[in-house]
Amino acid sequence: MGESKEINFGFMFPKRDSRSNSDMFVRLRSVAIDSFESNGVCTLQTLADDAVDMSHDVLAKDVGRLICGVRNVYYRWLGERTTIRFLDLQSFFLYSFTLGVNRFSSILLDPADIADLHLIPSEEILSRHFPIRGPEWLTNAANAEMRSVEDVFCDFQNELLVPIGKTPSADNRLFPDAFAGALLWAYFGGIYWLEECVDQICNCISLAGTLDDYGVARYQVKKTMQLIENEDIQRVLALRDVYRREQED
Repeated sequence: MGESKEINFGFMFPKRDSRSNSDMFVRLRSVAIDSFESNGVCTLQTLADDAVDMSHDVLAKDVGRLICGVRNVYYRWLGERTTIRFLDLQSFFLYSFTLGVNRFSSILLDPADIADLHLIPSEEILSRHFPIRGPEWLTNAANAEMRSVEDVFCDFQNELLVPIGKTPSADNRLFPDAFAGALLWAYFGGIYWLEECVDQICNCISLAGTLDDYGVARYQVKKTMQLIENEDIQRVLALRDVYRREQED
C-alpha cells in the first residue's frame, strides 16, 4: 500500500494528522457556506461537495500560502501581547475578503490605473483601511457589504473560534489554524461576491433604462445602487468572461 497523503491545505500544521486537518476544513467550509448565504453576502453552495483531496491540491499551490501570509502579519503584530481580541481578528477577516475581491477586480480598471498589490501593514488592516482594486462603484458596493461580512466573522467566532479557544488542548496550533481557515473562506467569499456582482449587473443591463447624456446608467449591485459608465460596463462584461473561463478550467 502507498503512503497516505499529507493534508494541510498549505496553512495547517503539517504534523497534525491529515484526518484532523480534513475534519477542520470541512467544519470551516460548512460554517462559511451557511453564514455567507444567511447574511446575504454570496452563495458558496457549489463548493459544498468538493472532495477534500482536490481542495487540498488546489489550495496548497498558492492560496494556502497567501492565507499563511495574512495570518503571519497578524501574529507578528500580536507579538508579546497576551490577549487575542476578536475585534482584531475580525479586521483581518474583512481584509481577506477584500483580497478575494481584488483577485480579479483589476480587470475593471483602466490598465494605466493598475498598481501592484501587496499585503498591507497590520496597522492599516487594524484601522480597516482596505484597498479595493477597482472603480468607484465597486468600492462603494464593497464598503456597503462590510457590515454583513462582519456578521459572517461573528458566526466563525461563535461556532468555531470561541469553542476552540475555551477547550484545553496540547495542540497550540489549533486556534491559529482555525483562524487561518476562516481567513481562507473570507477570501473565497470575496471572489464569489464579486462574481455575483458581475452577474447581477450583466443580468440587468437590458433593464437598466435609458442612458443619460453622459452614457451612465444606475445598476443594482448587491445592497446598493451604483452609477456605472458605458466604458466600465465593457470591463464588467470582460470580467464575466474571465469567471466563465475559470469555471471551465
